Amino acid sequence: MAQAQEGSMAKGAGRKVLGVLLLVVVVVGIVAGVAHALLSRGGVGLGGDAAYGADGFSKDCLDEGNVTAYACVELDGRRLTQLLGESGYSWNDAYDAFVDEEDGSSVAFGLADGSNGYLDAGEVESMPVGARREGCEVVETFEGYDDVTDAYLGMCRLPDGGDVMLSDGYVVARVSDYSRRSYIVLLIEAGDDRYVMYVEDDAGIAAGVLGEGYADVDDYWESVS
Repeated sequence: MAQAQEGSMAKGAGRKVLGVLLLVVVVVGIVAGVAHALLSRGGVGLGGDAAYGADGFSKDCLDEGNVTAYACVELDGRRLTQLLGESGYSWNDAYDAFVDEEDGSSVAFGLADGSNGYLDAGEVESMPVGARREGCEVVETFEGYDDVTDAYLGMCRLPDGGDVMLSDGYVVARVSDYSRRSYIVLLIEAGDDRYVMYVEDDAGIAAGVLGEGYADVDDYWESVS
């Protein structure tokens, strides 16, 4: 439970440090060798192979036992809740999140409306195809990766078309789902081999979740890239 609390605290603390991190993002570029890896690995950059396992879930839904950004935006709420349960996550009222009590990983759906509120378990389960609604952000904490680039490769699994910026400690990318809806993914090292990942849509960006003054995902990306 201590690890679960640490994951939840990282979720809240991550929001407070975003403004500082994003000031640094504007001065970083794409590292050519790593960018090539991002584009050449299946499931990232090029969309990957949509193969399905015996449980009916795409192989891109899980990585190292963690539920990916792909799963959070491509599955409907019922299927996403099923996947979380089968992967060792259970709803925790104290943290407004699905939590893996064994390693402290968590998945939460925040409201990008300035309230700092989160959807409850019933609201997540009732979400339509895409497991998203306008202005609903995905916040995940997890572990199991060598570095932030490895974490992005494993945990995003959404096409980025090469729109990736990498630095020591964080990754920012513009990605899209298979209906061509765009998102910003921000993945940050949180310390103690743990990571926090944010997935924000146009409404979240316009609400100022990743900083004030951006109209939508494209405006944000053009400003920091």
